[in-house]
Order: sequence, then C-alpha cells, then structure tokens
Amino acid sequence: MSDTRPLRAAISGLLSFAAAEEQTLLAALADGEGGSPDRWAAVPLVAHNNQFKDQQAERIVGLRSGRVPPTFTEVDHSSAEVYLGYCAKPRGEVLLESRRVSEELIDGTWALGHGQPERAVALQEHGLATARYLRAPGPAAGMAGYSLACALARAGRPDEAGARLAEAIEANPDLRVNAGRDPDLAGVREAGLVEALR
Repeated sequence: MSDTRPLRAAISGLLSFAAAEEQTLLAALADGEGGSPDRWAAVPLVAHNNQFKDQQAERIVGLRSGRVPPTFTEVDHSSAEVYLGYCAKPRGEVLLESRRVSEELIDGTWALGHGQPERAVALQEHGLATARYLRAPGPAAGMAGYSLACALARAGRPDEAGARLAEAIEANPDLRVNAGRDPDLAGVREAGLVEALR
C-alpha cells in the first residue's frame, strides 16, 4: 500500500473515538466500583489501556528516529498483583493519562507523514470525517478536530486552523487547556483567532 492516508485516517478517528469513550466511562463512574482480576473494573482497565497506548507511541518515536522500536514484556492479565497495581491509580490521574497518551498516539500517527504538511492535513480531515461518520460523541469529534487544527497550523493555514480549533473546543471544552500551550498552535493564539483562547 503506497498511500497510507486512508489507514492513518481511520486509525486516528478510532483512537479519538476510543479516548472519548474512556473519558465518558471514567467521568460517569461511581466511587468504589468493584472488580477483580477475573473481571476488571473500569479504572484498572483504562489504566492498562493507557500503558499499552504509551508503548505504541514509544514505538512510533523509535521508528521516526530510525531506531529499532522497543519491545515490552507481556502483561499477565490474570495476575492479582498486576490488577491491584492498576487499581492503585486514582481515577482522575487515569483520566488525565488517557487524554495524554491518546493525543501522543494520534500525533505519532500523524507524524509518520511528517514533512508533508498537506498530506497531514488530508489525513486529519479524514480522521475528523471518520469520527463524524461514526457519530462519535463530542469529546471524540473535538479531539479529531483539534488534530486537524494542529495540522492546518503546521501547514501555514492559521485562519482555517483557528476555525477548526474553535469548533473542536466547542465540542470538547477540555481541549482549551492544551490549545493554550500547544506549540503547534502558537501562531493561532498570537493572532487571536480563537475567542476561547483570548
């Protein structure tokens, strides 16, 4: 396959969708949710997913730098010790980590086409279209729109980036914090193109 854009677009859209589902699950969770090594509760499950996504992001970094990607040991999902380790993480910390690693993995997927800004824009446009097609919830569509805004900004299209970023923040207000510090969006902020960042 010489043109990987459709594949990367689908991956980005699905990652955004999965991250939004994790956020929704954790936000709606009642304190003291039960679980066991045989039947994992939501917090340890998402914490484990975070670790797996972080490993994949590290592998992408290895590929991009020309190194052999690292290998990781298998997790024994039936181990009570492993389960309790994931259970020890506070829900809020797991939620923030889910956002961080999902963004890194989505950005890493985009970065595999680095140096081709218009192709990156096309990739992220497909990602947003995929999220909309899947009727992803607002947080997921917002993350896909945010990735598109970053790609547009890197491609030297700040006005379009500002418009997409405003839509993304409206769909997922939690993105405002990242947008206020993301180096890709510095030009958008400096130009005052997004009301929510003024």
